[in-house]
Amino acid sequence: MGEKTAILVSVACIGVGSLIGAMTDSVALLFLSRAIKGCGIAFIGVAAPTALSMWFPEGSRALPLAIWCTWMPLGSTVSMLIVPPVADAFGWRGAWWMCVICAVVVFVLVLALFRAPAQSAAETAEQSVEAQKGFFMRGLGYLKNKEIWLLCIAFFCFNFICNGVFMSYYPMYLQNGMGLTNAAAGQITSIMPILTIVIMPIMGILYDRLGHRKPFVMVAFGLCAATLAIAFMGSIALVWVSVIVFGCMGGLVASGTRPMTPEIMDKRGGGALAVAMGMSVMQISQNLAPTIGSPLFGAMMMDMGWLMASLVLCVPLALVALVAMAFIKVR
Repeated sequence: MGEKTAILVSVACIGVGSLIGAMTDSVALLFLSRAIKGCGIAFIGVAAPTALSMWFPEGSRALPLAIWCTWMPLGSTVSMLIVPPVADAFGWRGAWWMCVICAVVVFVLVLALFRAPAQSAAETAEQSVEAQKGFFMRGLGYLKNKEIWLLCIAFFCFNFICNGVFMSYYPMYLQNGMGLTNAAAGQITSIMPILTIVIMPIMGILYDRLGHRKPFVMVAFGLCAATLAIAFMGSIALVWVSVIVFGCMGGLVASGTRPMTPEIMDKRGGGALAVAMGMSVMQISQNLAPTIGSPLFGAMMMDMGWLMASLVLCVPLALVALVAMAFIKVR
């Protein structure tokens, strides 16, 4: 399956899942619709950055991948602005039908305009021969590279802390622990994804010009560990510091780690398949982290309080990410 086909399947999954959700009254079918849409997100989370890695060579790859990395925070921000008025006007099903319409439009645009990245003659010949051995088994061979697993560990810790803990629980902490209103807590927390969206492309340009990403990512994880030690201390000044640092840290890490994936996977050749395998395990770590992080932090917070849960769970994870990055041989 090429990048274009994978993206078309992804968009189709979003459309079909949304259509099922819009038309059903069954809770079971609603769960099914969400599962189908989840498959779509998984497909595009691998295919799109793989295509970008093939289109753009090392040295000019960080900016397009940094722009791509805004997909989740930007999409979430836009949906929070658009979906409520659509639901108010047409009911909750209206929001699902809006997703169906968007999926159809995007499917047609991709089908008409998307051009798959060109492959070299050598890579095409290699894939033709290796196809007889099975792409899946061949792809698994590229995952023997220990550096991609170190990068996944760092990326897992990043998503565990940012998406599983900070974005999930910080509004609750501001309300229950600091006494802020729901609106104020949401407004303060929203600064984090807004900063991340703005900083990602800026850092992409900077990474391409400097040719180095690793030092910035390591500094970001160090700041993350320090911030997690003060984020739940009950001071509004420290709340603002924490939100700003996390917003900047998100931009530094997300725009830095994605371009490291093709850099690591290209070390032993393999072309698009090797990069796709690297992107796939990165996508798994991104989705798995908050799945584990949210319930785990919630249980620890109930048992030992906000600050102690952060010190015991989150600070060590930030340091684990920092150490993992130190052992990766990338620029």
